[in-house]
Amino acid sequence: MTDLTGQNLTFLRLGILNNRSKSQAKVHSWVREKTTNTGTNTTIIGLSAIPGYIRFGTVLRNGEEVYYTIDSGGDKEVGLGRYINANRLSRDRPLYTLVNGVYNGNPSTIIALAGRSSIVTISVVTKALEKIEEAVEARNLMLLGSF
Repeated sequence: MTDLTGQNLTFLRLGILNNRSKSQAKVHSWVREKTTNTGTNTTIIGLSAIPGYIRFGTVLRNGEEVYYTIDSGGDKEVGLGRYINANRLSRDRPLYTLVNGVYNGNPSTIIALAGRSSIVTISVVTKALEKIEEAVEARNLMLLGSF
């Protein structure tokens, strides 16, 4: 699988059709913010700017679905969430976690945020790329936007 790290994906919406659901998650390059939230709240409030990066609210509208990563005190989470106006992100579905060095490819819970500056990023995640590959093979891929 090709590593897309550092590639300018500009606006890309992944519209993936499968047997049960349709998911449209937005990805964008260089979107990164920080938060000082603690605990396992499903909504991160108070995302704040990091110099040199784009803010979530610049590229997302209220309710838009997004793949995200969180790095918090060494623990990591990759998931599917929704941007909520006023610099908030809903952590709807964790996809992968790495907690205390233990990887979980099918987590049932989100990680606990450490309370120091946790980094939240929009990202292209392996699970999304796998779904694209499956959709292409099944010939029912729908891409919206531009590369």
